[in-house]
Amino acid sequence: STAFKPGAGVEVRSQDGRFSLAFNALAQLQYSLVHTPAADTADATTQNNLTFRRARLILGGNLFTPNIKYKIQLTASPVEMGFRDGVPHRTPILDWYFTFDRLRDLTFQVGQYKVAYNHQRMLRVTGMQFVDRSQANNEFTLDRDIGFDIRSKDFLGLGHLRYYAGAYLGEGIAKYGLSDPRFMYTGRVEVLPFGLFDDLEESDHERSLRPRLLLGGAYAFIDNDPHDNHGFLGQ
Repeated sequence: STAFKPGAGVEVRSQDGRFSLAFNALAQLQYSLVHTPAADTADATTQNNLTFRRARLILGGNLFTPNIKYKIQLTASPVEMGFRDGVPHRTPILDWYFTFDRLRDLTFQVGQYKVAYNHQRMLRVTGMQFVDRSQANNEFTLDRDIGFDIRSKDFLGLGHLRYYAGAYLGEGIAKYGLSDPRFMYTGRVEVLPFGLFDDLEESDHERSLRPRLLLGGAYAFIDNDPHDNHGFLGQ
């Protein structure tokens, strides 16, 4: 069967539900105007730019069973591919991973994806209030990496707890080539005292009257980090 769902795209699914593939795409335009004043008005400069802040193709679905899910996310945005002097410095592969969620309290995920470290980096880009994340996030984020983790979005079925524990190469997006076998280890715990909700959406379009709160803490250790540049902008 084939169906279209806003936000999810076009989905093709087998009759028995064992296989599915969804196609989706998104783009975000960003206009920038930069004025640089100077003591002499004649030396002041004004520059502008209209760019694809994000331009992505997204594929996802399940294989053999509804409990084996996959996601592939590719980018064509010059910003996300790190273009400098017309040359890309990052791979177009943003996400490529599998999730095995048969066990609620011991879900396994492997591949390249966002490390469960700081909350705003974990947000869906379509769920953010602004095109860009905060400057604090850009300074301290760990972004994406290649590795695996175990997790639970509803630990013990209580509706109040989540956890993530993972190990990654510690080399950032799409590492290519050999490196020392020293890895990055992360852990994150979340408490939701008023119950589960979609915390990956910054806005409350439904204007719910139910209070929502998430308290989270995370730790990351990079064994002998050779690059010191895991933040999107900083160190």
